[in-house]
Amino acid sequence: MKPQFIVCVKQRDGSVPSCAERGSVALADQLMQIIKEKNLNIGLVKIQCLGQCANGPNMRLAPGGEFFHRVEQKDLDRIVGKMIEFSQANPSLG
Repeated sequence: MKPQFIVCVKQRDGSVPSCAERGSVALADQLMQIIKEKNLNIGLVKIQCLGQCANGPNMRLAPGGEFFHRVEQKDLDRIVGKMIEFSQANPSLG
């Protein structure tokens, strides 16, 4: 099993905060493109909730890795660096 990057893409009605309403779908698509361009051995999984709606968009390295909250496009380079570090620190997952 290769490392996974989990992105919440939950869309709620307008009265409740949600990751999708804050741009997580576009961020996930951008991350997927970066993963492909850099040929990283990391999967990207879109899920419906990480249980932190008020702090979204929310993402996580898995298994057992770091959470990222309030992610914006400016954070993607740092997150990709963390993905690479996580993958290198967990070679048995690749």
